[in-house]
Amino acid sequence: SILQQELLLNAADQFGVTVSDEELNRKLAEKPGVDKVQVLNDMKIDGYFALQYP
Repeated sequence: SILQQELLLNAADQFGVTVSDEELNRKLAEKPGVDKVQVLNDMKIDGYFALQYP
């Protein structure tokens, strides 16, 4: 939904991590049945740690 997208974008901004649609779709394809929000959260957390601990 639009609201969900807004929340996700805000969360991504907060972490300073951007997630491309292409990357997101690839991750979703790898994990059938996994919620889009969960995938995005995992990616943001991974990105956050990558930024903190290169």
